[in-house]
Amino acid sequence: GFDDGEFTFGLGVTVSNFGFDYAMLSRGEAGTSYPVTFSARFGTSIEDQAADVEAERVRAEEEVIRRNYEDRAAGHREQARLHEFESEWASALDEWKIVLEYMPDDEEAARAAAVARERVIAEQVASVRDAGNEAIVRSRFAQGLDSFNEGDWVRARADWLAILAIDSMHVGAIDYNARTREKIDTAMAAHRERARSLESQQRLTEAIAEWNNVQQYDPQNRAAQENITRLAALIETTGRDLAQAQRDLRIVRLYEDALRYYNSSEYNAVIRNIDELLRMKSDHEDARKLRALALRKLTPLSAQEKQRIRQLYLSGMQYFSRDEYRKAVTEWKKILEIDPSNVSVQKNIDEARERLRQLGERE
Repeated sequence: GFDDGEFTFGLGVTVSNFGFDYAMLSRGEAGTSYPVTFSARFGTSIEDQAADVEAERVRAEEEVIRRNYEDRAAGHREQARLHEFESEWASALDEWKIVLEYMPDDEEAARAAAVARERVIAEQVASVRDAGNEAIVRSRFAQGLDSFNEGDWVRARADWLAILAIDSMHVGAIDYNARTREKIDTAMAAHRERARSLESQQRLTEAIAEWNNVQQYDPQNRAAQENITRLAALIETTGRDLAQAQRDLRIVRLYEDALRYYNSSEYNAVIRNIDELLRMKSDHEDARKLRALALRKLTPLSAQEKQRIRQLYLSGMQYFSRDEYRKAVTEWKKILEIDPSNVSVQKNIDEARERLRQLGERE
């Protein structure tokens, strides 16, 4: 190069922790100089050391979580094998599903769960007294079993009732129908309690939405219909602004219709209704959840979404293991935005919230 019209030259080489630098500088009358520098670095920089410490801390936390997962899964794995030995395939399937909740990539658990599922279905088909209906029972029982494990109680119940319509004494359908009924009763009780709480806060349209959720599980529920009618009339008679009252009622109707479309598997219609609703009330949480459920039915999880879910799940478990339950809930709620029907994640959220309640803290 040139510096003030004078020629300059430089060369630097670094190998591992050693360095060599050479330069030629021409300074006119002062002459030419040839500075040479040798350098060596021993050990690591403070920044590198800090990064290594942080990486080791993360690895240690992940190892604790992994062992925690393995310890929890081990007991369920043992129970699953015991049920298999005793040919109690439905119980074995339940246990393998729990193992997979802790360790989603466990190949043994995945294979065993698939085998147990097929054995359960085969047992139920074998118990059908009318051989001509075996294919129907197999199809409906498989659908019902998958819906039950995914937490879609309404769809599962429809399959159990379809089987019982064919064979009213079908033991498997009777058993699973009773278990599904318990799940539905629990969900309905939660929606009723929230509806009453919202009404006491004068959040009438949201209260109606909760009663609509009750109707989703029980379309003939008289209390739900009476409360929807009563609250809708209350909105009309007490609304200071008639246009706003009509707007609120439109929101209620859109959500009610969307629930009906969802139950009849008309997912595009669900999204259409909810999109209109959200244009009027963008903070309608239940509507957003219903839209996400419908969208998930139309588009299965991608590999990237599954990876993201796994990352969020591990992050939540890290917070949970450090008793930072509020942060754990925040991470796991992000999973529900991707996969709103993820039952195991919802269980984790419920457990973390219960820990917060015991500590006297709020989410």
